[in-house]
Amino acid sequence: MGVTRKRALALSTIVTAGALALTACAGARGGEPAASNDGAEWSQTTPEASGNAGTISWGFYYEPATVDPAHSFNYAENQADANMCESLYVLNPDFSSSPSLAEETERPDDTTYVFTIRDGVTFWDGTPLTAEDVAFSLNRNLDPEVASYFSQNYTNVQSVEATGEREVTVKLAQPDVLFEAGLSTAATAIVQQAFTENAGAEFGAPSTGVMCTGPFQFDSWTPGTSLVMTKNENYWNTERAALSDRIEFSFLPEPSTQTNALMTGQLDGMYQVPASSIAQLQASPSGTLYLGESLITFDIIGGAREGAFADPKIRKALSLALDREAIASNVFAGAAEPANTLVSSTAWGYAPEVFEEAAAEIAPAEVDLEAAKALVAEAGSPTDTIVLAYNSGDTSMVQVANEAQSAAEQIGLKLELKPMPSTGYQTIFFDPETQAGVDAWMTIWYANTPEPLDVYSMFIEGASSYNFSGYSNADVNADLTAALSELDETKRAELVVKAQATLVEDVPWIPVVHLANTLYMNDRVTGAPASFIDLYSPWGAQVGTP
Repeated sequence: MGVTRKRALALSTIVTAGALALTACAGARGGEPAASNDGAEWSQTTPEASGNAGTISWGFYYEPATVDPAHSFNYAENQADANMCESLYVLNPDFSSSPSLAEETERPDDTTYVFTIRDGVTFWDGTPLTAEDVAFSLNRNLDPEVASYFSQNYTNVQSVEATGEREVTVKLAQPDVLFEAGLSTAATAIVQQAFTENAGAEFGAPSTGVMCTGPFQFDSWTPGTSLVMTKNENYWNTERAALSDRIEFSFLPEPSTQTNALMTGQLDGMYQVPASSIAQLQASPSGTLYLGESLITFDIIGGAREGAFADPKIRKALSLALDREAIASNVFAGAAEPANTLVSSTAWGYAPEVFEEAAAEIAPAEVDLEAAKALVAEAGSPTDTIVLAYNSGDTSMVQVANEAQSAAEQIGLKLELKPMPSTGYQTIFFDPETQAGVDAWMTIWYANTPEPLDVYSMFIEGASSYNFSGYSNADVNADLTAALSELDETKRAELVVKAQATLVEDVPWIPVVHLANTLYMNDRVTGAPASFIDLYSPWGAQVGTP
């Protein structure tokens, strides 16, 4: 990697989950239940493409809000930006990282990063990428006027400066695992300074788009219909140059419409296919469904600050009563695994032996109604109603909500379901008025890359707006805070699993299942990565004819 430093910069394993944007976490799917797909192997790649597919037709299950990388923290936004706006490092299908726009990184000390910017890179308009563009892009994450969704990666950043013709220096107040982790995500996506400043409030909007360096360039965006990008003929990285000429993303919110479009060839492919269609697509004679290695988890968020659900015994009781095996098989057609922690083994990006040993000590995610009833009794057998909200347009959430209600009844709890339309459901993640009267709600939460800390750090008191219930535990605070600045990976993992053990007992959020990264491609195309890197890696460049 060409790195000189006093301490090795382990970018082959650095990863981040980040405090996830609310729409990203709310990005659940719809559809009816499908037949089981249990036992299918989860993969990282698909067969390599060899030829130009011309125009690739791809599906989004909603229309992006923007293509400004600083505000692209959801599936469609990031899947589009990943092909256009490159970061300092890039994620690979095995979740490792490789140099991208930073060809070299020095670490003269634990709080300084000196990036050498790759020579010969140009923006789509032909102007060269400069250190000033890189410093400007990183500094956007520190600007409260920009309000970047990736600002959590910059919590300890004191300064970002262009310190040479091709050199950018970042200084931190203290070592920060999350900053290093964000180097391979949109936290360091690079945009052209002049274009961004000239565009003003229209930057990233349909009328304006973006100006970046990636293998595809923004072409057009027809609101309500489609977003089009075309091949960057002057792309600097010949090994990752786009195979095909153009990608047209269609916005198809209805699961049945998505499935029909995939089955008939109207769409060449799509990530995050409807759970209802998994069995149908797997049996399709015209394409292949892939279950990719994933960092996605279906959770029940604890939001109550008072009442029955504010009691960890009640949350633990409901968790013990959930039939996760049935949910994985019947709701998600086997494209899921029962979860007993908020991060899966795929997220063990370092010191796996430490996480493996800790995992062996955690009880499996199995139904135990007697233990659940005992916990309810210990909590005083509360009679107040627990309100559980969910997106009524997402049938997987509807089904899990019904399972949760049934489980609650079996152990003597009153669980009231609160269906919400998609728009209202999205607001529950940031609007106190929407949260009022709601004790818990469902989410599909993902880690950006395999770093358990970025999920668990939400539960440090006062550290994140996603700690909706105000959960606080002094030991968790101490362990996770120390872990965030611990550069020794084994020591960091030991701190993380200590906190994890407490979080498993306190269940501020209830993990339900870990989900596969679903991908369907028809027989006309191949090459897209199956693993969950489609948010930050230029996956479209690899898509072409078999």
